[in-house]
Amino acid sequence: MLQGGSGVIGNRTVYSISHMRRGSKRIADKCMKLLDGVPLVSHTLGKLNKVGYIDKVCVSTSDDEYAQFVYDCHGAYVVNRPERLSGDTVHHIEVINHAVRNLDLAGNDYIVFVDITKPFTKMETIKKVIVTAHKHNADTVFTSKKIRNKTIGVFADAMNWGAVRLYRVSSLLNYEGDEYGRGFNHYDLPIIEDYETDLDFPHDWIMTEALIGAGYETSR
Repeated sequence: MLQGGSGVIGNRTVYSISHMRRGSKRIADKCMKLLDGVPLVSHTLGKLNKVGYIDKVCVSTSDDEYAQFVYDCHGAYVVNRPERLSGDTVHHIEVINHAVRNLDLAGNDYIVFVDITKPFTKMETIKKVIVTAHKHNADTVFTSKKIRNKTIGVFADAMNWGAVRLYRVSSLLNYEGDEYGRGFNHYDLPIIEDYETDLDFPHDWIMTEALIGAGYETSR
């Protein structure tokens, strides 16, 4: 049974993990850049602290200043990432695997990756991923995006996965280069959004600021 508020789902513990690294080439100091008056990372960590099913909010970083900020302002547990995993070509699954091996999680527990560069991710989406994993006893649950085009009234499949990916710890410990669940009990969770941005390029930031200025909220 789901026990909302405690973070415990049956006999499982649920941790979240998000990544921060300094050295973004396209948007300087992206993780701490102010968006709507607060650092970008705070838009995600603020929601994670309110989800209810998460026992511990974790951040992986090799930067001492970032680590101090997320601990002081959000009570996040910091996983100290080695420099070898801090480059812009390192795949996020490698960083998650490193975190799992440095957290007190058992094989049946869940870890939920939430991408801080997608600030419009809904708190309800994060909850839905965790509930779906519990319902289907899934090893992995990934959101996939469908964006509603209000102009022409149709849905379009996104080219990549959405902002939230859940893994059973044992599936990560047995990881052999296949992130997408083949060989595991994998579940795709299509999420329909009116809008979403991925802050990769400067124009993405400008678009996000425009959406916020038009009344779209990041703190949902």
